[in-house]
Parts: sequence; structure tokens; C-alpha cells
Amino acid sequence: MPVHLKPQDVSADLQHFNSVLIVSCPVCPPMCLAMQHNSPFIEFFKRGIKTGAFEDYIQSIRKPLEQRGVRTGTLALHVPTPMMCLWTRWQRNRLLKRARDYEAVLVLGCDSAAYSAQETLKDTDCQVIQGMEMVGTTNATLKFRFPLRIDLHMNRVLKNDATRQHTAHVGATMMRDMMQQCCTEDGKPDFEKMMKFMQSCDKQGFSEGEIAMMKQFCGEAGRPDPERMKQLMEKCGCHVS
Repeated sequence: MPVHLKPQDVSADLQHFNSVLIVSCPVCPPMCLAMQHNSPFIEFFKRGIKTGAFEDYIQSIRKPLEQRGVRTGTLALHVPTPMMCLWTRWQRNRLLKRARDYEAVLVLGCDSAAYSAQETLKDTDCQVIQGMEMVGTTNATLKFRFPLRIDLHMNRVLKNDATRQHTAHVGATMMRDMMQQCCTEDGKPDFEKMMKFMQSCDKQGFSEGEIAMMKQFCGEAGRPDPERMKQLMEKCGCHVS
């Protein structure tokens, strides 16, 4: 069941790193890029088993990074299994060994591929960034052309509404639990509770994105604004009574 992926602009996420390793899953991402660009999935006599559109996409990421002095590298493992979501321990160890020389790993793959990298590198200082967004699953028609060329015709992208609703429900539940752990009974922020909650999450500070999110939750005085919370959560698809 191929996952439909959409490239994300991660230039802002990578701007503070001096070295980036681009780790790609050679299954779903190349298929998606080939269909999105209406180009061949495989042209064996021209590019071997590599997909032209996907290789061009990787180069479009590397080029601006290298122009500002960032060292880049790539890693894609086809054996024993090409799919990052099913990587063996040997493949994960290969990633661990390569990533030690880099400050960040950019994963071109689905959420499960990113999880494989995160779990593998959890005991290192290497930051894992996901470079593609999961949209749904793809239904496509495979076409073989002479000589040794494979095309993919996209029929439909199937978006899993049930999955999105479940994710929204889980997000709402987590938010409610977090607020209970960080606030007093009357709903006001308790900074002592916040400190304990952050320590339990092994949190030492906030990123710019987290600060921006908190600003959306709070009023000018820094107090939680229920109306702002409701608007933001509804915008994210969370239905909270």
C-alpha cells in the first residue's frame, strides 16, 4: 500500500546546521515524485534503478545548502529491505554509523520512516527532521514500456478520514491531560507544575515553533485564553466540548 507523500519546505529547519545527512526511503517517495512530475518511475538504461524526479529533488535540497557552506551527504539502503519502515537492525546500525558525522538527518519518507530514524538516533545529538508530509495512500496503474521503462499513472489519492479523526481525538486528549498537569484546579498556570512537567519530558527549553504555538494559546498577559485555544484546536481539526 504506497503512501502518498508531499515535499515540505524545510529550509528554515535546516538553517542552523553545518552538516546534514539526507536519508531517503527508495520506495514511496520516488513513486510520488515521479507521479507528481509526470515523469518515469524507472528508466533503467538512463538512471538504473534510481528515479529521475526524486534524484533531482534531492539535488534541489543539497545545492542551496552546499552553496552556503553546509556539508551534505546521502544515504539510501536497498537491501535487505528498501523500505525504511521495515529496516533491519543492520540497516539501522548503518544509519547510526553515518549520522555520527552530521548534526542533522533529513528524512525523505513517511512518518514511519522518520520514526525509524528517530529511534535509531535517540541516544545521539543528531537532530531528525522529516522532509515529506503524509497525505494519504495512492492508487496508481503501473505501466511497462520498452525498453525497461516503468511509468506510474496516479488514479486517486485516498485520504484516510478515520485516521485524521483519530489523530485529532488523541491530540485533544493529550492537550487536556497536559493542561491538567500544568495548571491549578481553577485553570490558572502553575509554574511549579509546568517545571515538573517539562522535567518529566526531559525538556530544557522551547523552540521558536513551540513559543509561537504558546503565543497562539495565550493572551497578552501570558495567561491561557480559552477562546484562542478553542479556535486553534478547531483549526487543527480537534473537536473539544
